[in-house]
Amino acid sequence: ATGHKWVNNNRENEAILSSIENICDDSNFSEVLLLGDFNLPDVSWATGSVNSNKDSKNKILLNQSKYLDTFSVKGLSWYFTNEITRRRLVNGVLQESLLDQVLTTNDAILHSVDILPKLGKSDHVCVKIELAVSLEKITDKIAHKQVWGKVLPSDLTNFSHDNINWEYSSNDLCVEKNVE
Repeated sequence: ATGHKWVNNNRENEAILSSIENICDDSNFSEVLLLGDFNLPDVSWATGSVNSNKDSKNKILLNQSKYLDTFSVKGLSWYFTNEITRRRLVNGVLQESLLDQVLTTNDAILHSVDILPKLGKSDHVCVKIELAVSLEKITDKIAHKQVWGKVLPSDLTNFSHDNINWEYSSNDLCVEKNVE
């Protein structure tokens, strides 16, 4: 799942938090990976806390705390702690922040995570993720189906995440092997 742009609307925030909880609670997923622009500017990812007075009544800070609490309760850990994922000039002053994040229930599914330069006029950097998973067993099981419209619903519902070879490597993506 991809992250979201944090909004200053309680109803929308509750819906987003509920979606995150539902994704994490779904028994069809053995592992969860959430990524994107979470736009939680007051979060200190190094400490896992919101930079505020613990007795603060500020709604924005309280909502950011709700996100961190949800991440923790659902077993999501974050990848970035001190990196800069957004740079922009505001009134001639450079603002740098960590807004983009990679959250997962299992760090072992991440083979590598790299920050790359921004694209175009975006003020966010690019994040390149290489997963340590393989779809080999999935494709072996369903590769014989040439027409997806003829795949039986039972074939899809009986699919198990146990069929995924989690020992994926980008070395398995050799073009020459696939051309033969």
